[in-house]
Amino acid sequence: MRLLGLVLRWLGCSGGLCAAAMLVHGQQPLSAPAPLAPPPPPVSAGELAVMRRAAERAHDFGLLTPAASLYRKLMDTPGADRPAQALALATVLLDAGSAAEAERVLAGIPPPHDAAWHLRNGLAALQLSKRGVAQAAWDGINPDELSTGDRAWYIFLQAALYDTLPFRDRAAENKANELYNLARDAATTDLAKARFQLAAEGVRLQFAPPTPEDLEQTRRVFEQNQGRELGYEAARQYAVKLALLDRRPDAVKFLQERVLTRMSALERGWRDEFNFLIGFFGDRSRTGAGRNALLQLLADGIRPERQRQALQLLADASGRTAERTQFRAELDRLIARTPAHAMREVLLYFRAQLAVSEKDYAAAEEHGQRLLRDFPDSTLRAHVFGLLTESAWEQQRYRLAAPNASKTREALLARSPAGGGVARAELGVLEAEAWFRAGDFRPAAD
Repeated sequence: MRLLGLVLRWLGCSGGLCAAAMLVHGQQPLSAPAPLAPPPPPVSAGELAVMRRAAERAHDFGLLTPAASLYRKLMDTPGADRPAQALALATVLLDAGSAAEAERVLAGIPPPHDAAWHLRNGLAALQLSKRGVAQAAWDGINPDELSTGDRAWYIFLQAALYDTLPFRDRAAENKANELYNLARDAATTDLAKARFQLAAEGVRLQFAPPTPEDLEQTRRVFEQNQGRELGYEAARQYAVKLALLDRRPDAVKFLQERVLTRMSALERGWRDEFNFLIGFFGDRSRTGAGRNALLQLLADGIRPERQRQALQLLADASGRTAERTQFRAELDRLIARTPAHAMREVLLYFRAQLAVSEKDYAAAEEHGQRLLRDFPDSTLRAHVFGLLTESAWEQQRYRLAAPNASKTREALLARSPAGGGVARAELGVLEAEAWFRAGDFRPAAD
């Protein structure tokens, strides 16, 4: 009984919950709950932790629409740290290219503003072509005040500022590329690295549109060197320059009709590049040219970084039922392929994540467990255990949620012994609450 009391006090339960727990164990409460006492929070610490981890996991893998939805829900949830969730939402919106909305979210966070806020404000300003504001924000940030993850974005912002200098020369371009690579290398997973590469592509589509003369010169280089390496590079540059001039449909048509149809079957690396550009510039709805190009890149490509980017773009464009159904079917087809697809590990994770979002928990657990079994040293272990924790929690299978939360914490510690302390602490609270809900009070107290 003393142990139960310690558990109840540690979990901070209020009158109604404490009384219920005492009655379950055949004891009367020492005093009746006060009739005017405030009701307990509708969302517990464990539930908040499940929601936060789900939002972070979706963001980590480029699932931006569901991540933004989860953070908005957290912002409106009593008991959540609203400024922290707003900051996270702004980060997702920046990744999604919704800089104006991110700026509004940031403006709603009351001062004082820390280095993390100023970093996101600078990234938003850069996306909105307010380079001077972005430069001032970067100049005022002390990188020592940033988290490990934010330092990578700090480096990225520095790279983008070099990349967007009004009079950029070769030295500035080289410095930008060097810093982009440093930011990418600081990411903890291959999919996170792909996100940085996508962000760099986006920066270069925002500034310094080409002149008509420059566009025409690039077209002539392509015409004169078709079928050669120089011609393919000119084709890539010409398509990007068309996009810079807000002529994305023309860029897609050019790549489809003038480039891909005339390519040798042996030029698979360039085919991946052009399919990526079509996917990046084109329509990603169910029958859109962009989506079809990304599906082809994912199925038959040979460049893993472009395939990971294709996965992220496809996942984020699969919010509606038709696109989600198509994406699910394609993942199933590629996972079942023999010989095994080179990216089966990542495909399994995306399939499990999709299943959780659809509340198909049996499929989520099947694909998550298969990933752990087939790839025991996977860098995705912490994410998979987190996904399995969420699945068990949502089904109220608390005796399964608790050990999965513990395994998530252990995997995070193994991946980053010096970091992730807040996440591990939240997972400890989640594990304790799961044991408590299961009625196992001794491990909850531990």
